[in-house]
Amino acid sequence: MAQPIMTARCGRLLTFRGPHLLATVRDAKLQTKRHVLSASQIMREFFRGWKRKLGVVTLVMACMLAILWVRSLCVWDGLQFCSGKDSMENFVSVDQSLIWGRLHIENHELASMTMFHVMKSDYMPLDACLKRMALNCTWYGPGFGVGAPPLELRLDWGFRSTYWIIPYWSLVIPLTLLSACLLFSKPRATVQPD
Repeated sequence: MAQPIMTARCGRLLTFRGPHLLATVRDAKLQTKRHVLSASQIMREFFRGWKRKLGVVTLVMACMLAILWVRSLCVWDGLQFCSGKDSMENFVSVDQSLIWGRLHIENHELASMTMFHVMKSDYMPLDACLKRMALNCTWYGPGFGVGAPPLELRLDWGFRSTYWIIPYWSLVIPLTLLSACLLFSKPRATVQPD
């Protein structure tokens, strides 16, 4: 009586009798190896060209920004570093928004004291963060804004600064859509020279 055997490659039930069983199993293993090789060739072919590689890069960027977006719901993070002889960059992730500030230091004593440092604090709403940073903001739409400290503080502190407030959704959603377009677009047919 023949016993059914399930093949791993395609899931069909096959019946075998006697010595043909070993030969058929050996053929099935060879076909599986060929299938694996063809899968690696398919992946190599899928990532041929710049569009799909750029699609993966934009997807990784979107995922990283989405992680920061979720993290900003429970933690206030900041990063500050010198970007020139008398300028400093300031990034703050708070309450679903990214705040990017550029400070131009006019007091050279302050310029020598600035360095690279990371800040972290408990969650605070965006309004409280802007008050803590002493920023007056002008809002341009849902979550977008530009801010600067009041003039008397700028004169006391010895630097002028401008801050841009960007909501995370305005970065994550376009990057995700761009990566989807790049990853799922059909590659152009290559023209073979005659």
